[in-house]
Amino acid sequence: MRVYGDMALHDGGGVRRWLMGFCCLALSHVVLAHKTGPGSFSTPDPEFRSASIHLLQDRGSFHSLFSGRRRTARIRSSKEDHGTHYFLSTSAIPLGRRTGYYKNTLVTLNSFAYGITNHLAISGGVDLFSVISSRVRSARWYSRVQLSGSLGDNVHVGAQAFYAALPLPYGGEQTMELDTPPGFGSGMGMITLGNEVHQLTLTGGAVYDSVAGKARSLFGGAGMARVAPNVAVVTEHWWFPNESLDYTMHSLGIRILGDHLALDIGLAYDRELAVRVLPFGLPFVSGILNF
Repeated sequence: MRVYGDMALHDGGGVRRWLMGFCCLALSHVVLAHKTGPGSFSTPDPEFRSASIHLLQDRGSFHSLFSGRRRTARIRSSKEDHGTHYFLSTSAIPLGRRTGYYKNTLVTLNSFAYGITNHLAISGGVDLFSVISSRVRSARWYSRVQLSGSLGDNVHVGAQAFYAALPLPYGGEQTMELDTPPGFGSGMGMITLGNEVHQLTLTGGAVYDSVAGKARSLFGGAGMARVAPNVAVVTEHWWFPNESLDYTMHSLGIRILGDHLALDIGLAYDRELAVRVLPFGLPFVSGILNF
């Protein structure tokens, strides 16, 4: 009898523990009644009886008999917020040291970001189509160095230097027809209000156009808000003031969040995209991998 009691005590299953305790206690009385004969009475082994009663009184085992396997359907929120960046630009929330992400947009645009320290990060990207296409004079790429930090839980500030080997629209001129390789550099300051879940970023600075040979101002605004456990709305807007014609660019979409992966689905719009692609702009999809 003691062997069965020991087996019941060491059995990890809640239902099995409760049933085995009940059976062992009942079996002990049956066996003893058979040994002592009809009308006689004997007390079971105290240790065995104590073990059987302990199993029956185990509240966790008894509770598991009725509710231990009940599961509530619930969507778990992602551990990663991807709150340090938007579709094209970054927020002032700093990347952690030795953390970063890789992003692929429409297969051709590949970019990355990496935190060297808790306040200093670098990022860059290249358009693979421009590398292999004979229609493009030079490869299109960009690089960024950002210094940022947090003044509090909901206030973050930063500054960045940015260069892109891309034509910068100004006044409708076609920079690709000029002899000077297109490209522009910028220096910007930024402030982000909020946290990695809900935030608003304002950016301002100056941009130097290598083709036009002059500097002009640059302003931007971006935001992100979690609207579901694993879905966030992301929007981004840029404004390049110009004497003849201002240039603006807008984007709006959602970010589907995972623990390590995220998926951006959105729409980018400016005057050139409305003419060359679709009247409402360029739909895009990006995959993001945190590391």
